[in-house]
Amino acid sequence: EAYTELQKLAKLVTERLHAHNYVGKTITVTIKYPNLSSYSKSRTINEYTNNFELIYQESCELFDKLWKHEPIRLLGISVKELKEKQQVHEQLSLFNYQNYVEEERLIRLVNDLKRKYGDKVIKKGMRDK
Repeated sequence: EAYTELQKLAKLVTERLHAHNYVGKTITVTIKYPNLSSYSKSRTINEYTNNFELIYQESCELFDKLWKHEPIRLLGISVKELKEKQQVHEQLSLFNYQNYVEEERLIRLVNDLKRKYGDKVIKKGMRDK
């Protein structure tokens, strides 16, 4: 159940990053327990990102290190060290350029569809953890 919530939170964070044209480098997961104690764990990754799969995967790994197998009162994901996407120069090679172009085109198309028809018009599938 916590992984389902992490997935939803990662999706929300990613959508906000895309909507404001930001990328980030540090991913943080926060857990608050019923006794109101709160714990956070962060990881700084090598490259700036707004990629859902990467943010979700990193969040799951951080959650696994953080969770005490107790009930959770609050669960949160944040992305820090933000920059506007245009300010970040990605190192593209012949091997990843085509994937980058296709993903950027797909993201723009999905965002256009959501703006025109609403958020529920299309959902992105993903592999189970």
